[in-house]
Amino acid sequence: MAKKRDFDVRLNFVPFIDLLSSITVFLLITAVWHEYAQIDVEPQGLGRDAEDALDEDEPVTASILISEGATWAGLSTGDVREIPRSTDEAGPWQEELQEVLSEFNDMEVFDDRYDIEVAAENQVPYQTVISTMDTAILAGFNDVGFVDPPSLTVQFHE
Repeated sequence: MAKKRDFDVRLNFVPFIDLLSSITVFLLITAVWHEYAQIDVEPQGLGRDAEDALDEDEPVTASILISEGATWAGLSTGDVREIPRSTDEAGPWQEELQEVLSEFNDMEVFDDRYDIEVAAENQVPYQTVISTMDTAILAGFNDVGFVDPPSLTVQFHE
């Protein structure tokens, strides 16, 4: 008579659970937390590929250029102001910029508008750009657009 075989199979689930928990931890650590600190920025201005110049009937545009040693604020009507910046840290330059932008925002042409375009040169630290955008928002320009410097409506000359 044939001997009966035992069909009890024992599976070790411990390595499977270890692998699953390791993969879960890896995915959690490498996940992108993209809505932690975010400013909505929309491109504005002409763009470097634009062929058409601004029409004379275009509304007045406020612009900011962040260069290495100064921040420039101006309007497309020709009112341009230079705000010297000795360091890239927060300081009196932000207060002066907020005063200039608040003065621009109080003009009649900006009664129902909240748009401003910001550009930064390549060597400007990221934190300075963000601080400048925050200052523009504090001054009442809630629609901040980021463009490259040649695309600014107001052309600043140092």
